[in-house]
Amino acid sequence: MLRIFHGSLVDLEVDAIVNAANSSLMGGGGVDGVIHREAGPDLKSACRPLAPCPPGQVRVTDGFGLAPRLIFHTVGPVWRGGSAMKTKHSAPAISIAWRKRDAAI
Repeated sequence: MLRIFHGSLVDLEVDAIVNAANSSLMGGGGVDGVIHREAGPDLKSACRPLAPCPPGQVRVTDGFGLAPRLIFHTVGPVWRGGSAMKTKHSAPAISIAWRKRDAAI
């Protein structure tokens, strides 16, 4: 079933959200920045010892007052042009995220 949600990712009443983070996990622009701003400084404190996060890996933190209980921080591969987009990192990150979610619930 497909449902359309109009609003902010940080307001979704779900177990976890996935943050397209940078490897430092210290927040950035776009959705990553919104998540960090809304969660507050405790999120940055929790992320600091988990960094760096290489592409294909995932780090899990508490939601720090956001509606989602958990935040999965993952770094995707960076496309540098051309026709060969590397996807070898995507499947392991998804698999690891679900195992960590199951362990946290």
